[in-house]
Amino acid sequence: ALVGGLVVGLGALLVAGQRADDTQDRTGAGGTVGPAASAGASAALEPVPAGERRTLRPVPLDDTARFGTGLDLRLTALEPVDGVARGPGEIAGPAVRLTVRLTNHTGRPVSLESVVLEVTYDRARTPAMTLTGPGGRPFGGTLAPGRSQAARYVFAIPVSARDHVRVVASYTGAAPSVELAGAMP
Repeated sequence: ALVGGLVVGLGALLVAGQRADDTQDRTGAGGTVGPAASAGASAALEPVPAGERRTLRPVPLDDTARFGTGLDLRLTALEPVDGVARGPGEIAGPAVRLTVRLTNHTGRPVSLESVVLEVTYDRARTPAMTLTGPGGRPFGGTLAPGRSQAARYVFAIPVSARDHVRVVASYTGAAPSVELAGAMP
């Protein structure tokens, strides 16, 4: 009888726990942002299911990449630097510092808190490690309509592998990513 009571009690706890998890998923608590929780949230908080991220056709590194939403991205400087290791897992060495400018041609403010840059190099598309220095200063805040903002990112890229570099940028899960490709100094 004691074992049976424990099994029934455990079952009730599991069912109650599942109901609490279901409620949390709908309200956005517990790490999941569901449709009910995100109805009033910005597009940057919308989850993006795997396989649905779309990247637009690559443009040359010295061209303007257009997200198709009224936000444009341009690399205004590509500087070879000696990468500085300051953060956990960073390794100092040959690097490139990218100065990136976003321009807002929309009629509304755009959050830059979720801007992500991914850089790969060589024909195998090896991921470049992000470094904090020298001079790294990522995007943040909000970009007002008609305004531009610049940021700097540092990526460890071997000098011998800079002939085939790809920069993929995104700022929200609701818009496609843009890609710039070419040779870097």
